[in-house]
Amino acid sequence: MMYIQKNGNSKLRGIPIFSLPPKITCIGSTPLCRKYCYGNKSWIYPNVRKRRLENLEESKKPSFVKEMVNKIKSLNTKYFRIHETGDFYSQEYLNKWIKIMKQLPNVKFLIFTKSFQLNWSEALKLKNAIIYWSVFPDSENIPKEGRYAYII
Repeated sequence: MMYIQKNGNSKLRGIPIFSLPPKITCIGSTPLCRKYCYGNKSWIYPNVRKRRLENLEESKKPSFVKEMVNKIKSLNTKYFRIHETGDFYSQEYLNKWIKIMKQLPNVKFLIFTKSFQLNWSEALKLKNAIIYWSVFPDSENIPKEGRYAYII
């Protein structure tokens, strides 16, 4: 079963969040990223671990796009955060989110990612996608254009 934090976290109160497991979905993580991973803080809680692992399995299903669009519509929200923890683990998964964002043009999607190696060209064209490249001091192949969130 898919889980969304409907009321967000302490920083983004009221903004729903869909998260995945940290590290195992972070194909662009670096040694520093893994060492200081924000997701480590919540990963110690069995219920959080269970929900994020379930979200990962749900994200792999063919029905993910349709189900996520319906869930976000039911929240009646103007903003949505993709991943408090975890990241875009494959091009197929990123493409699913692009489809979701296209179907919900009135929702602004906030994205922080280290998955620089994926093809973001289509996502970057979307007016409702607010994308930040999460950059650690040991990050490589950082995109030359876009917004940046420098960590540490």
